[in-house]
Amino acid sequence: MKKYKNDITDLATYKIKNGMPPAGSKGNKHTAAKLIIGSNEYYGRNAGKKRSNLLSVFNQTNAITPSHAEGEDFYHTMKNGETGKKKF
Repeated sequence: MKKYKNDITDLATYKIKNGMPPAGSKGNKHTAAKLIIGSNEYYGRNAGKKRSNLLSVFNQTNAITPSHAEGEDFYHTMKNGETGKKKF
């Protein structure tokens, strides 16, 4: 768990910088996500509605991906030209 402590702090900072309530606070209905690929870090947030820029990319996925924080993370990776192969 120690390995991910900085990532949790990074997400908390991201939420504050973007005007989102802290995780676990009253009224918090916002989700933030962080995706790490190699040395690159990507952040996303839920929108509560579908975003047209994500709809054009994720038109072959399920209906909720374009409004979720994780969908935005993957959108940023694609815009940045990230590619890769699965490693298990």
